[in-house]
Amino acid sequence: MDLLDRISLQFFGWFFPFLSVLAGGYLWLHWKRGNASVWWPSVQGEILLSEVESDDEKYSPRIEYRYAVDGVQYKGDTLTYRGYGVDRKTAEFCVSRFPAKSTVPVYYDPGKPSVSVLEQGVDPADYLIALAVLLVVFVAGVALKIWLLLN
Repeated sequence: MDLLDRISLQFFGWFFPFLSVLAGGYLWLHWKRGNASVWWPSVQGEILLSEVESDDEKYSPRIEYRYAVDGVQYKGDTLTYRGYGVDRKTAEFCVSRFPAKSTVPVYYDPGKPSVSVLEQGVDPADYLIALAVLLVVFVAGVALKIWLLLN
């Protein structure tokens, strides 16, 4: 194995675990916020935009809304902390539940009212799949580092 190959493998041996830890931290914060949203207070908000966005074969609901907390106006676009598939039928279902110009409850973080969501909670299955992938990437990076040390 030449020097360039060894340097490349060293890089990926550090990069994969580092990336896994960063992504895991992001997932943890997302999970934490999603779980906390179950206890957030709500105010009435108005749906400003409700449409299905598509990018080739991927579809996603795009929903924008506004709401006020203690007289301060906010805008949000977070539908949920649960994962929704990217198929057209699911995206259309989400959009149909939140039509433009309708009034809906908006759940907001009382410590940071600019953070809001239309559907509370999380789906553990979404996070378990992502964590499993991150674990595989992390282990692959560690295994690569061990292999390089032994060879």
